[in-house]
Amino acid sequence: MKTDKIVLEFCKKHGLTVEQFYGKEKYNGYLDLRNVTTLPDGFNPTVGGYLDLRSVTTLPDGFNPIVNGYLDLRNVTTLPNGFNPTVGGDLYLESGLSAETKKPTTNLINWGKWIMADGIFTEVISKRGNVYKVKKLNNDKVFYLVTDGSFVHAHGDTLKQAKDDFKFKHTQHLLKNEPITMDTVIDIARYRAITGACESGVNWFKSENGLDRSSYLVSELLPILESKNAYGLESFKKLISND
Repeated sequence: MKTDKIVLEFCKKHGLTVEQFYGKEKYNGYLDLRNVTTLPDGFNPTVGGYLDLRSVTTLPDGFNPIVNGYLDLRNVTTLPNGFNPTVGGDLYLESGLSAETKKPTTNLINWGKWIMADGIFTEVISKRGNVYKVKKLNNDKVFYLVTDGSFVHAHGDTLKQAKDDFKFKHTQHLLKNEPITMDTVIDIARYRAITGACESGVNWFKSENGLDRSSYLVSELLPILESKNAYGLESFKKLISND
């Protein structure tokens, strides 16, 4: 069929499987299609990172992708009826257009015998609660996965290592979403959790701006961040509560 040929050609050109094209199989990582101007009917992917479609002007009916990063549709002129994608990051649309989006409930993919977390695809050897004993394909080395079944996962060569890393990641995940006020004390660990900044970047920013203390009140820190348009500023401001 003509449509099948179009889909196959699109998949071949952009390194997709037919299952990934239709969203039946997740495309891990980002999907950069910034030079694509037209999308074939049925294109509805599940993308682990961002999906860049900045050159597309018209969306096919039924286009409701699941995107864990941002979705760039900056040149789309009209939105199809029922457009309600699942987007973990920002949705970029042309000025004047707006759309409701849903947030992903998980980035864990579990097929029973197989599981993928943090982009690591493994075979499940055994499972007990939220702890998996796993191994990579074509590799006999066994290691461990601890997950909350949603967005926080940790692998380790030993069970203790995986559990310790999971506890750390879970704490960071909570801090990333916990509201703050002008009286909240912010240290490096919490700032990094909120903004995603690397430790060296934070230390450089402190040095460049004469910040020599280990922690600051939000009321002290915010004017400095705003004056420098610091990395992660918008993520930081979104958590500030007036209560």
